[in-house]
Amino acid sequence: MRRWAIAAGIGAVLMVAAGAAAGAAYLVVVRPNYPQLAPADLPAPGTRAEAQRQDLERLRQLPEIDRSFSPEALGRFDQRIDGLLAEVAAAAPGGLDDAGFELGVTRAVALAENGHTYVRGVAMGRSLNALPLRLVWFDDGLYVVSARAALADLLGARVVTLGSRTPEALAGTLRPYFGGRDSRARLLSVSLISSPAALHALGLLPSPDVASLVLDLADGRRVTREIAADPRPAMRGEGAVRQPAIDLLPTALPRDDGPWRHVLSGAATLPLYLQQGDRTYWQAYPDAGTLFVELRGISDDAGTGLADFLAQVVEEASRRKPKSVIVDLRANPGGNYVLTADFTRRLPQALGPEGRIYVLTGPDTFSAAITTLARLKYFAPGNVEIVGQATGDFTAFWAEGGRTALPNSGISIRYASAFHDWRNGCGLAEIGRCFWLNYVYGVAAGDLSPTVPTGFTFADYRAGRDPALDAIAARGPAASAGG
Repeated sequence: MRRWAIAAGIGAVLMVAAGAAAGAAYLVVVRPNYPQLAPADLPAPGTRAEAQRQDLERLRQLPEIDRSFSPEALGRFDQRIDGLLAEVAAAAPGGLDDAGFELGVTRAVALAENGHTYVRGVAMGRSLNALPLRLVWFDDGLYVVSARAALADLLGARVVTLGSRTPEALAGTLRPYFGGRDSRARLLSVSLISSPAALHALGLLPSPDVASLVLDLADGRRVTREIAADPRPAMRGEGAVRQPAIDLLPTALPRDDGPWRHVLSGAATLPLYLQQGDRTYWQAYPDAGTLFVELRGISDDAGTGLADFLAQVVEEASRRKPKSVIVDLRANPGGNYVLTADFTRRLPQALGPEGRIYVLTGPDTFSAAITTLARLKYFAPGNVEIVGQATGDFTAFWAEGGRTALPNSGISIRYASAFHDWRNGCGLAEIGRCFWLNYVYGVAAGDLSPTVPTGFTFADYRAGRDPALDAIAARGPAASAGG
């Protein structure tokens, strides 16, 4: 009996110790990944300027929950807020106009220099007005890929100037409003370029409602058009942010603004990456030796969930043993990387040592899509080729976190609080810094730059060519560009 009591006592102590350790681990590892600011307790502002002053002082607290700010960036952030406060005071009692205030906040937040830290406003197509066009960057310029039916003659046109500036000059001027990698900042600049209200607030257009564009039409003619903006933003809905690669899909047209047209509407055939435009993920065998998997997001679609879908892909591949697997992540902004974790580990096993995996990437490959790329490369050492263009973020970045909103303007801010390093992995020394799930799923994948770099011109897109698939086909059995 005495021995039992001693054993029970020791067990109880161990359980308490284990519980304390688990609690400490939660505080050190998990809790920092999802911090929140205390609720704002502010008096009702008496003027617009006072409301903006309160918002800016609340904004100054952002680095308490967003851990991506370096000490240097934090200093610049504080200076920027001081400058905005001075602008508001000079404009009192009316303060800054809505567009000018939002853009000031957007530029301040972008000083974190982190792709996951941003204002969910006009820079993501979610506020202010927008031209009734969808513009997409290609290697050879900025082109109109879709338009309201009344402007259908502009489909396929290259933008020569907007206002008095070239698109390239505008993208350079707008760079400070986006954090992260240059390639993704250029890609996302279409949201600001497409908003006359934003450009007017920045002194880049004379009118907040109309823009003058010089365009080279598809037939070679050069025209000048005065185009009025839609009063509503380009993107609507709770979760929607600008995803330029999706605009390439012929089915990606607004459904509540009247008829729109796409430059590829009515095309007889589409390359693989543009097929099944209504699906986030799908697979095909364009030939017996090639499996093509399209992933336009790391999230569950209606019907079969992503993890179950990918399990089915792996099971079929284990039976058919394709020589090549092409995983297209070019239109993938990320999501929950746990949904692809099993797939990235099991696919190389299903193919065997002779199977080759080609992962297609571009500037819209972001967040959990980068994780998926890293794990595929790690679990298929020597058998993975990265084809296309550089991803939309670095291999090390801050993510997770959540959203917060400024109390008076309601400006929504996406903040980041947990570190990812998919080149070197997360070590024990970073246990309070790295995302806690990375200690379960993380890998050190090394360099994730394209091993087979390819371009992407509008001429390729319009003609239905896919330079990435063409490059793969040139290396051996793979999918044809036409699907």
